[in-house]
Amino acid sequence: MLRKVFIIVLCVLAVLSCKKESRNGEAAEVAVTGGVADLTPNSVTLIAHFNPGSLMSDYQTEMRCSSTTELTPGSSSGYVWSGTLESVENGEYRYKYTNLLPGTTYYYQAVLYYYSFKRIYYHGQVKQFTTPVQ
Repeated sequence: MLRKVFIIVLCVLAVLSCKKESRNGEAAEVAVTGGVADLTPNSVTLIAHFNPGSLMSDYQTEMRCSSTTELTPGSSSGYVWSGTLESVENGEYRYKYTNLLPGTTYYYQAVLYYYSFKRIYYHGQVKQFTTPVQ
């Protein structure tokens, strides 16, 4: 019985730690999909912000990008795997994507996940951009 109570308390603490306070007193989102930079016909830099809670120590961040609205890795032929984390500065994560097709609309989303008793995902808003025609 004590073990179950301990596990429940750990789960509650993990959830509460995800509601990080922003400067204006409102709860900050854990994964925030940002804007687009350096857009060319064949490449783009996608920006994200991540706000892991204080108890989230074992987490990973990623940016998902696809030419379809399906942004789950491996589930779509439009999923782009070539994105690499280019830099992290002042909480801003910049992911560089190359080998994109000109004149194509892509959808992207910031994702943060961490391991507790299972993998828990936090998804940012899905946004889109269209590469210029050459």
